[in-house]
Amino acid sequence: MPTFLSRPVFDFPVNWATTPRQSFSYELRDRVLGMSAPVYEPLQLAPVRGFEFALDLRSEDEIVALDNFFSALKGRLNGFWIASPFLALEITPGLASNFTFLIKDQNLRDVWTDHPDVYLEFRKPGQVTQYGKLGSIEVTLDGQELITLDADLASAVDDSWTVRQLVYVRLVEDGEKARYWADNRAQRKVRVIELPAEYAALETGQQPVFLYRFSLAAGGSTQTWTMTSLNEDIVSDMGGAITSSTFTSRPITHGAHRQSMKNVDDGLELTSWREPWNPLAQFLPFTLPGHLWVAVFETTYAAPNVGQIIFQGRVKSVKPQGKLLTARCQAFGGIFEKKFPRFLLQPRCNYPVFSAPCGLVESRWRINGQITSVVGRKVVLTVSAPPLAGETASGTFGYWALGWLSVGSGATYQRVAVTQSAALTGTSLELRTKTPLLNPDALVGAIATLAPGCDGADATCRDKFYNFQRWGGHVQAPQNPSVRAAAQPAVNGNKK
Repeated sequence: MPTFLSRPVFDFPVNWATTPRQSFSYELRDRVLGMSAPVYEPLQLAPVRGFEFALDLRSEDEIVALDNFFSALKGRLNGFWIASPFLALEITPGLASNFTFLIKDQNLRDVWTDHPDVYLEFRKPGQVTQYGKLGSIEVTLDGQELITLDADLASAVDDSWTVRQLVYVRLVEDGEKARYWADNRAQRKVRVIELPAEYAALETGQQPVFLYRFSLAAGGSTQTWTMTSLNEDIVSDMGGAITSSTFTSRPITHGAHRQSMKNVDDGLELTSWREPWNPLAQFLPFTLPGHLWVAVFETTYAAPNVGQIIFQGRVKSVKPQGKLLTARCQAFGGIFEKKFPRFLLQPRCNYPVFSAPCGLVESRWRINGQITSVVGRKVVLTVSAPPLAGETASGTFGYWALGWLSVGSGATYQRVAVTQSAALTGTSLELRTKTPLLNPDALVGAIATLAPGCDGADATCRDKFYNFQRWGGHVQAPQNPSVRAAAQPAVNGNKK
């Protein structure tokens, strides 16, 4: 495979019987002040060109070679060189040099001076194909155009060489289409687009690569899921901002993100598939018991450790549409939507169990057990007897209600809320979970972690957790506290 400036060159014969097509794109933005005429401002320095052409593949080797070429590009990620089928130069005889040559006047001096960089391909039968960059172009006294390269070629060129413009392009689509009319006979249509701004730095001329990092704090540790929308795994630490991790290739993408200094909804939408590896799937059919945090990073394939974070927040809701999941994420600014004060006058505790104000250490209250069966939302767990050391009541009905059950690690980690519990014969507990566990058949025999919950009542804090001194409620608080204005005494004027 030929290369130029470390990027591959598309060197496959084009079927000229199928007329190639070319399109141009000009982005202009109009500005209107008052009643004056609009002024148009360009959003790009050069027009964007698109090409479409066909290839006739007449053997298995040609089909495999083309497939290998496109596979190495990784879809639209990496650019490549291609000789333009629309612009060829006709060298006039009389001058043979390896850095300058004459062509017939094609008015290219006015076109190419507005283009960022111009590269040329020199081809001749029996000779090695050469590539060069245009240095200058000027008109001669006899009406020709003199082209000078910025560096010498390996061999001198004359009118026996064919010269075409070399453009840097990328595929328009990630998918490939071909029409087969016989065994090992195919016609492949190729659509590419030129991005002129990338000529200045070809190696950085790549589409952004997005990395997604999900995290869930539970069980005294933090579970993380790392994935990328790239079609292969990528390792990154974002310049030390996060622990170096392997971001697994997954079908996931996100929409536009609006940033503002005002307290507006600057959320982000994520789209993915409902699969066992997807933490978003744990929101269905009910909300995940806990905050699932997400961070989105932008980097490049060539330098995965260099980039920036473009969003950080929590997953607020997940909406299913068949197998497709759409998650609405909220940035940290959404905390200002919460009501204050957070400590309320109420008969229930204001503190979540195992939080810092609560003071209980979660690791002392959770237990491990082996899952023996999973049927819908019913999970049977084999534990010790009694399940919690020193707590004979831990096997009674409802002891583990409002708690949580976790199983797996890494990408297979699941955490579900427990709505009810009961002791079975022997050392088994039957649990009812708020949401069914994903991939239940693979969980039979796995070790799970179970933690009790708290309803916030004073009796629960005193009799179950022995933590009444830290209880954050109000015993004498009425069920419906209200504030009433003091009654005004009646005043009699005793008028006569």
